[in-house]
Amino acid sequence: MKTKKTTCRKVLKMIEASPVTPAEKQALRFLQQFIRGLDEVGLRRLLRFGTGADVICVTKVEVIFTALEGLARRPVAHTCGSVLELPSTYNWYPELRVEMENLLTSNYDTMDIV
Repeated sequence: MKTKKTTCRKVLKMIEASPVTPAEKQALRFLQQFIRGLDEVGLRRLLRFGTGADVICVTKVEVIFTALEGLARRPVAHTCGSVLELPSTYNWYPELRVEMENLLTSNYDTMDIV
């Protein structure tokens, strides 16, 4: 049963990214910091956002970077391919944390299939 538990370490190992610019590297560090701060419920919400399932069911989540700014800036998930579009325009970690927390606590996943 212990192998099924969702942990920060397991989720961090799933992240696959190739940052090129300093801004992309910083955004990836912010994402990793955010993941490290999540409890199991938060990790399950993050998985649900990025993969469509609240358990680990994929081997990787690909992170690609966007240049979204202002009101358009937000992480975007493509659950069919387990791809997370992460803006590289975060100047401070709290900016990413607030946007991610807002996403993960909203009712974005109400399209459950019965």
